[in-house]
Amino acid sequence: RTAGADPAAFAWGLMNGCRDAAEAGSQAVAASAADPTQLLNLGFTNMQQGVTGGPPGGSTACLASLDRATGELSIANLGDSGAMVIRDGQVVGASAPQQMGFNCPYQLSIDLDGKPGSISPTLAAPYKVKVQDGDLV
Repeated sequence: RTAGADPAAFAWGLMNGCRDAAEAGSQAVAASAADPTQLLNLGFTNMQQGVTGGPPGGSTACLASLDRATGELSIANLGDSGAMVIRDGQVVGASAPQQMGFNCPYQLSIDLDGKPGSISPTLAAPYKVKVQDGDLV
């Protein structure tokens, strides 16, 4: 933060960009809303194209989308964020952390000059889990 980057502002900007993409209403966006990896990519792009070009900083990310008709939970995880599904006290699905090395997770980022970092949202690992009533996500 002393260098002019606020990680919280970056994370909020990223999630606001994802929300805006999901709420855009077009058929292409509606299809991508079911694919959290695409939604993360659109959200990061939206944030970069914002009025200020996106706040400098970095963040891991985890997005999920539930298909209520089929019970399929789609997850996109980037870095050491994560999701898991617990059923009857047992883990039935979980994302794995992505790290470049010890304590160095993948992160989306924008530097102080407004340039994106080397990790792309398309590197988010996709997961699919069938959920049931009573599952804990």
